[in-house]
Amino acid sequence: MQRRNEFIRLRRQRMPKGDILAKSAQDKLKELYNAKGIDPFSPQYVKSHCDELLDELLEIEFELFKQQEWEINIELLWQIMENSLPPKPLTKNQLEQHVKGKFSELQNFYKSLSQSRVARAGGSLQNHIAYVFSILKYPFEAQQEIDGKPDFILPNATLYRQNPGECILVTAKRTLRERWRQIITEGFMSPQYFLITIDEKQTEHNLREMAGHRIYLVVPERLKLNIQDYEEAGNVISIKSFFEGYLDPAMARWHRAKIIP
Repeated sequence: MQRRNEFIRLRRQRMPKGDILAKSAQDKLKELYNAKGIDPFSPQYVKSHCDELLDELLEIEFELFKQQEWEINIELLWQIMENSLPPKPLTKNQLEQHVKGKFSELQNFYKSLSQSRVARAGGSLQNHIAYVFSILKYPFEAQQEIDGKPDFILPNATLYRQNPGECILVTAKRTLRERWRQIITEGFMSPQYFLITIDEKQTEHNLREMAGHRIYLVVPERLKLNIQDYEEAGNVISIKSFFEGYLDPAMARWHRAKIIP
């Protein structure tokens, strides 16, 4: 376990931070669209194409991540194999024994690789959602301690503490598994809670449970249209529907009440 943790620590030191990878993906997407004469991050384009843009950003970032991961991990792997190599060339039998002797260390290395991938997955989605919120001028605060710790609270935590019914709580996770149940135990007081995800595996039973607790699943439109349980569930909505049906009306209320400028 100690050696595995050491691999995770070294990989974390050498890999670009999540926000840097997200920025690289955004720059790459902008470059690809600019070649076609389109600004993908103009507010008008983002609003109309937010579902597709999020899919594209996540795909580009994962490709960038894999490239960086490959370069860093081949160096770490070589360090494992190089350690304790004698100065003179090995015979085939000696090389075989050397590799076999490294089995435990290699096993820890590959387990740490899997753990590192899981740890960075959720953060990539959060970074891109924050970027889109900023483009569309949706006011938010991130990682605020209220009833639990949602990824985003709109417009701010101060209003939530005064009037939670006027706020919108959002959490972004690539995969949910059963983690959405934690929201129920946190006792949030907002009338709805929105989970933005690209998880394709939530069951009809889970979706009904979420609906009973005023939890909405926000997914790219391709998932809403192509997964039967998602298509039929009233509490599963596309990203564009979330913006137009919930955030935009909230923005109008906040403006009228002078909660936001």
